[in-house]
Amino acid sequence: MKIKLLLPFLILFTSCCSTEKKDKNNNISDHEIALVQEANDYKMVLDNLTKVNQEKLDTGNGMLETEKAYYFQMDSMLNVVYKDLIKSNNKTNYEKLREQQRQWLKERDIFFRNIQDEYQKESGEIGFLPNDYKLMVYGEKSSFVKERVLALINLLEEK
Repeated sequence: MKIKLLLPFLILFTSCCSTEKKDKNNNISDHEIALVQEANDYKMVLDNLTKVNQEKLDTGNGMLETEKAYYFQMDSMLNVVYKDLIKSNNKTNYEKLREQQRQWLKERDIFFRNIQDEYQKESGEIGFLPNDYKLMVYGEKSSFVKERVLALINLLEEK
C-alpha cells in the first residue's frame, strides 16, 4: 500500500526538477543531477515493488491476484519511466527512442502470445487456462516488462 502511495509523489517530485544548463565551469547541472536521482528513485521503487510482490507470493494466499497486480504495476512503471525519458530527450533521440519502444512493443506482443499459447498447449485445456498456468503467464509477462523498465531506467541514468 505504501508503494502505491509513493509512486505518485515520486512522479510529482521528479517532474518538478530544474532544467538548468551547465554552469560556466562546465559542472554537472541541477537537471543532470536530478535525472540520476530520478533513475535511482525509480530503481528503489522497482526494488520495493518486487520485494512486496515476493512477500505476498510467499504467503501462498491470493497468488494469482498478486502476480496480476504486479504485472500491472510493472506496466504502469514502464509508462511513467518512458514518458520521463521522452521528456528528457532532444528531437533526434526522441525519434530513435520512440522507434525502439515501438519495436519492443512488437516483440512484447509476440512474446505474450507465445507464452499464452505455450501454456495453453501444456494445460491440455481448450479455451481455458487453469489458475496455476495463469500465475506462470503473469509471472513471465511481469519479468519481460520489468527488463524493459530497467533498460529505460538505465537510459535515463545515461542522460
